[in-house]
Amino acid sequence: MENRWENIVLPPEVTEILSGLHGAGYEACIVGGCVRDIYMGKEPVDWDLTTSAKPDEIKRIFRRTVDTGIAHGTVTVLIENRAFEVTTYRVDGEYKDGRHPESVHFTTDLEEDLLRRDFTMNAMAYDPKRGIIDPYDGRADIERQCIRCVGHPMNRFREDALRILRAIRFSAQFGFGIEPETFEAMKALAENLRHVSMERIRTELYKALAGKVPERLAVLSEIGALPALFPPDIVKVFETGAMHRSLFQAAGLEAVISRLALFLYTAKVSVRPFLRALRFDKKTIYMVEDRVNALAAGVPDTAYAIRKQLSLYGPDAVRDATDILAATGRCTLPEAARLQATYRAEEVNPYRIRELAVDGEHLLAMGYRGRILGEILAACLEAVLRDPSLNELHKLEEIIRKNYIIT
Repeated sequence: MENRWENIVLPPEVTEILSGLHGAGYEACIVGGCVRDIYMGKEPVDWDLTTSAKPDEIKRIFRRTVDTGIAHGTVTVLIENRAFEVTTYRVDGEYKDGRHPESVHFTTDLEEDLLRRDFTMNAMAYDPKRGIIDPYDGRADIERQCIRCVGHPMNRFREDALRILRAIRFSAQFGFGIEPETFEAMKALAENLRHVSMERIRTELYKALAGKVPERLAVLSEIGALPALFPPDIVKVFETGAMHRSLFQAAGLEAVISRLALFLYTAKVSVRPFLRALRFDKKTIYMVEDRVNALAAGVPDTAYAIRKQLSLYGPDAVRDATDILAATGRCTLPEAARLQATYRAEEVNPYRIRELAVDGEHLLAMGYRGRILGEILAACLEAVLRDPSLNELHKLEEIIRKNYIIT
């Protein structure tokens, strides 16, 4: 993979920052995940830079900066409309809370800075002048598809328990194994995960679920981490084995929402309380819930049942549920393809209240008032789901007058 560095093209903004620091007499390079991603042939999502320049020196060099993490040596440099974090080489002080260093000390030695990082694959730097800087054999571990701590793993995980979750996430994300000594340290210090906020736990779980091998989340159970992460009712869900089965079955599903839906459906757990406890946002909760409910409804066998599912859960949810049904063998691939085609065909028919030929204003004009308006519209939708030809104003008015008396 070495030749990848010969033709690497950095974003012009990154080149401008590196050139500005080099021109002022300082060392500077890209570091961490972006270097790892380039070496693995992936497009970096974020670009982090590190330098021997102190924060006040960085601010003197660049016209537009923001003190985003000045106490820890990080200055955000604004180039055009993009923001880039530039951090001074540093050595972390003691970690008393199992998550954050009490202090940091700036250094002029890049290798000392890289030594404080979590895993060897994330402890690489690249300088266009010097090439790749890899004192802890990150490249070799990437080639071996191995996640290994920088230095002694017990020290790394004592410093920051979140790194235990990050190891599992990277394992799921890339399909890498975890080096034995690193794994044993994770197991020994799993209890320290109590120091990690639920928001950070959720983020790592979500990224793991989006990974190449999501079933690697089973490592949470293998290292005894579940009681430190979740309340007893959630631990019970994970320990049923549903996670192992459902995520393995979901190997062909790419969407995280679908993988979450399959997991929770298989575990037979109420979606909303579970995801709320993990601090998921409302949109994600509703999306997962719709898919779980569509799964519970099963394969529709009539045109009405198809339109009813479209109405209750929406086209995205029912199509995703069909993919899950096929992935888990509850319907064959040809059956799933036919069902998907039928859903698309039925979408041209009205399946939402806003698509009815009658609306609230019509009902008010007819003399209806109050809560009965919602009941009438729901009844009209049900009639149209059974027979789409009824979605004409005069037909719906006839149904309404026949069934509802104006009081």
